[in-house]
Amino acid sequence: MTLPRDRIVTASGEGTDPEVAVAQAVHRLFREAKGHFDRLNDRKRQRRQARQTARAAIASRLAALPAATAPASQAGIAPLLDRLRTVARRELAYLRANGDLAADWPTLDDLVDEAAVATREAWDPTRPDEKVWLSLLRNLFKVLNREVAANRVFGQAVSLDAPPPEDAEDQAEAMVEEEFLEFHQPDESLTLADVLPDDTASVADAPAEDETAAAQAFLADVVKDLPLAWRRAWLLRDLEGLSASAIAEVLETTEARAETSIAEAEAFLSARLDDAGIVQQAGLRLTLRRTPG
Repeated sequence: MTLPRDRIVTASGEGTDPEVAVAQAVHRLFREAKGHFDRLNDRKRQRRQARQTARAAIASRLAALPAATAPASQAGIAPLLDRLRTVARRELAYLRANGDLAADWPTLDDLVDEAAVATREAWDPTRPDEKVWLSLLRNLFKVLNREVAANRVFGQAVSLDAPPPEDAEDQAEAMVEEEFLEFHQPDESLTLADVLPDDTASVADAPAEDETAAAQAFLADVVKDLPLAWRRAWLLRDLEGLSASAIAEVLETTEARAETSIAEAEAFLSARLDDAGIVQQAGLRLTLRRTPG
């Protein structure tokens, strides 16, 4: 049986009476499934408690801010919080799509509040607005990195000595003695060109606006396949308009490394778009559109 979070449980029963053996297997399977859901529910409870603790910690840190800097720091970051939420929402979407973060933890508000309080704690009234923005971004990515690292702790442990569990679907097929052809040999008159979609014709016949919209949607989907450092560097340049030196400051790396990450990301995306026949057909500029919120 396949359970949520890609958990596969198996059970078997033995006995001279088939009904007794089946009942024994079902009982064991139910027990395994119940234990799994109990652990998931306990994890949710732990996360609720962790969020309450984190919120209390943030409130305590805000209360500890110097009276002279508290109003100024709040006024300094307030105009930038909507932009920060947009970046945080985008990063959350990509990290959750890749399985690096759970769908319900952390929340968008948690990330923004943690980055904001960290920026206010290191408040420097002489910093220009652009430096405040870079500080907010840097603290946001630090919070995200910590959450990703913590999420991996809860991953399912697998023994290196034990054999991997069999796939539940394969087991079910074996039990009923079903056979599936994993390769279909077509007749001799059918060629590979006959079964491939004709993407070129559809792109060429589409209006220019539809081409660009389709290309933008495809590009947004492909970005999730980028390595994390490449994606962040490229998006900060593409959507936030940051220079390589500013990106290096946000990601706490060197300017050369930031430039390399951007170049590698563009090469990867260009190759994927080229494979899809989009760049040449639509003449797409390698950039994502800025969208509010």
